[in-house]
Amino acid sequence: MKKISDYFIYVVLIALFGQVYFYPFNSEFRFSLSVIFLIVVLFYSNDIDEIILSVASGFFVVAMRALPSMFGPNAVSFSTIVSAQGPAFVYYVSFGILFKFFNIRKRVEKNYFNIAFIIVVDALSNIIEIFFRSDVEKSEFSVMFLAVVLVALLRTILIAVIVYSLEINKIKQQKEKFRELLFINAGFNSEMFYLKKSTYDIENAMKISYRLYEKIEDELIKDDALELSKNIHEIKKDYKRVIDGINYNINKSLKYQMNFEELMDIVKLNSKKQIYASNKKIKITFKNQNNFNIYNYYSIITIINNLIINAIDAIENKGEICCSEFSDEKNVYIKVEDNGTGITEEDIKVIFEPGFTTKYNKKTGELSSGIGLIHVKNIVENVFKGEIEVFSEYGKYTKFVVKLDKERISV
Repeated sequence: MKKISDYFIYVVLIALFGQVYFYPFNSEFRFSLSVIFLIVVLFYSNDIDEIILSVASGFFVVAMRALPSMFGPNAVSFSTIVSAQGPAFVYYVSFGILFKFFNIRKRVEKNYFNIAFIIVVDALSNIIEIFFRSDVEKSEFSVMFLAVVLVALLRTILIAVIVYSLEINKIKQQKEKFRELLFINAGFNSEMFYLKKSTYDIENAMKISYRLYEKIEDELIKDDALELSKNIHEIKKDYKRVIDGINYNINKSLKYQMNFEELMDIVKLNSKKQIYASNKKIKITFKNQNNFNIYNYYSIITIINNLIINAIDAIENKGEICCSEFSDEKNVYIKVEDNGTGITEEDIKVIFEPGFTTKYNKKTGELSSGIGLIHVKNIVENVFKGEIEVFSEYGKYTKFVVKLDKERISV
């Protein structure tokens, strides 16, 4: 049912576009915009049959042109209408058959420049229409042929521009979705540290409960201790299944490899969104000396993103953030610097401690969870065998410098 409604909507719109036309010769032969819309629809609706849509469009276009001539004081006979408008229907039928015969969709999918085949299809269809017209002077065929080819060329150029613009917009939307998925997956990837830590805690709890079972002499309590140990073991197995499932999906998506410049572009766009959402006037710049392929990009995105979010939070109303990269033979260094409120010497000593935070929600007064920087430190040390340092002067600036092992970045 939906497919029929799609055909109907497309046909009506094509017929409406068909009312925008001009007469190049002293006859009913005309050029209209309907063909442009028809071709665009055929390119972007792969489930629509080329011939069916073209035939239906031809019928509706001709019907809309013929209706005013059928009624009123200046009404003409049906045979006159068929003679005047019938060849236009032949054009649409020919166009649909030729479009399918030359397999234009597939050709353009393989190579965008094959869109030039539309010139052939459009011109041939118009020539076929001319031969069916009794009101066209055939002696002027050479002039008509040039006019038909010229209009086909102009229409194809216009279609190429429209299709190219739509494709660019489509690519932008796909990139935006890809960026969003990257950050979602990066979030999952970073949370894996805590899931894995919990498995060790569960393992220890199971061992302790089993040791208690062995030491307890009271049979009733002993049975409860054994049951507890079994339940913890089951929880551990379920937990492991969840972790293995998440790991599998993350590793599967990591088959795609990106370079550092692509990664920085993704982080840049996300950072600008974060700044816009913060309602602060912050200028952010990104610099990188090198461009290299990255395999474990989720973890690097998490590191940079967390540090930039911290920098945004550290700036009260207006400021600057700079994210840069440089490297030596063995390591890659990522630096995130801001001119925000800075960090006191006392806070620097405990800044990477779990739960430490100076951030809070001004509306609710609730403190932040304080896991951002410890998260970053865990990833830097455990995934990349690297180091993270912080330099700050209270009231002036804060600078985080992350050192990552080059070999670990591409593993």
